Amino acid sequence: MIQRLKEAALPPTDKVYCPLPRCSALMSKKEIMDSSTNYLNDPNLDGMSKCTKCQKLFCRNCMVPWHRDTRCKDYQSSTAYNCAEDGKLKSLAKLKHWRQCIKCSNMIELSEGCYHIYCRCGYEFCYTWC
Repeated sequence: MIQRLKEAALPPTDKVYCPLPRCSALMSKKEIMDSSTNYLNDPNLDGMSKCTKCQKLFCRNCMVPWHRDTRCKDYQSSTAYNCAEDGKLKSLAKLKHWRQCIKCSNMIELSEGCYHIYCRCGYEFCYTWC
């Protein structure tokens, strides 16, 4: 219940979800910055944040578990970023007729209601057009 109230209170552009599969905690960008103040002055730690729930490190730029000693650009072009789990997810998404947000690539499932979608990244789109 508290999670739903928090989700409703935060604007979509301020919501950040922990990228670790066993957590997925909802945080605000302010909470992320508050938990990352120790890392902000070190250029080698750009993007490093700590989840307020599971306390694990993740990259707030790439939204993946922390990729130590690797810049975001290098990590995103590596094979680690395009792991086998992505293939499984895309296969399931096709089977379930899910859509992917054009802006952030999050998967969206329409269970009922209007086709006008508000992604958690703040992007709005029509479910039938993508």
